[in-house]
Amino acid sequence: ADAAVAGGWAEAPYRPAVGILPLGTGNDLARVLGWGKSFRRERMLSQLAKLDRSRIAALDRWQMRGSLPEGRAETRLCNYCSIGVDAKAALLWARLSEARPELFKLRLLNKLWYIICGTPEFALHSFSDLNERVFLECDGEKIPLPPNLEGLMVLNTPSYGGGSDLWDEQRKAPLSSRLRHMHGEAQPIAMDDGLLEVVGVTDVVHLALTLGGLSNGVRICQGRTMRLHAPGGGVPLQVDGEPFNQESSGPAFSTESCEPFDFTLERQDSALMLAAPQSSGPEAGAAELAIERGVASGTVSVAQRDALLRDMAS
Repeated sequence: ADAAVAGGWAEAPYRPAVGILPLGTGNDLARVLGWGKSFRRERMLSQLAKLDRSRIAALDRWQMRGSLPEGRAETRLCNYCSIGVDAKAALLWARLSEARPELFKLRLLNKLWYIICGTPEFALHSFSDLNERVFLECDGEKIPLPPNLEGLMVLNTPSYGGGSDLWDEQRKAPLSSRLRHMHGEAQPIAMDDGLLEVVGVTDVVHLALTLGGLSNGVRICQGRTMRLHAPGGGVPLQVDGEPFNQESSGPAFSTESCEPFDFTLERQDSALMLAAPQSSGPEAGAAELAIERGVASGTVSVAQRDALLRDMAS
């Protein structure tokens, strides 16, 4: 199905804006675009009706290039990536779901298994020396990591792990992190500003508090290019919810087989997305629809269409 869609897009005169329905577990991108945190079958018609009135939003897409695990040289990032304690939970979750798929049929149960996969770190603290194993550069500047971090997240959107705002520029979390390690002045997080945000968590308890909306991450830096290097390996890495090194010959809960990595993140381009309408009136989405009809009739060129929609998204 994916190949058919890709083939259809390749033959189309332009790439259409994409709408995201919340059919997954975390649904972070759907949340950011205003389509909600979950999907209910009985609301399908109302959701489809909103698509006609949707507005255009731009999403930065980032190229991850370098020496990646599993022998890969590059991949793409749209939402976020993480290293350490959170990535380990994602890795164990992926291994378990592959071995026992019958246990992962309900969204709520999927979240429960994620919590269970993270539980061993309450005692293990496998990444208490993360600052000695992972090295970070932001816009060419080496950024020292705090010695008490066990997890590191690079964010493109303001929703992480099922709706958590780790950047939390307004400090709305009731147990706001007291740690201050920000390099430079922090700007609000946005998915279309050409910037990535790097935050950290001190341990699995801090991670649980952030995912529950009770705390926020430790801000570290914000920039247009990032480099992350783990020369010794043994540190799990996940990108947009997909961990590397899912297949392991060692113990199921071991991360020793995780390979070294050294990669850079640079903005590749931006994708046009369909965001939920901000108003319920008939005028919502009218401009976008008029532009698309202009392309269909030949009165608006594809180049003009792309320029107009990107201006509307900015």
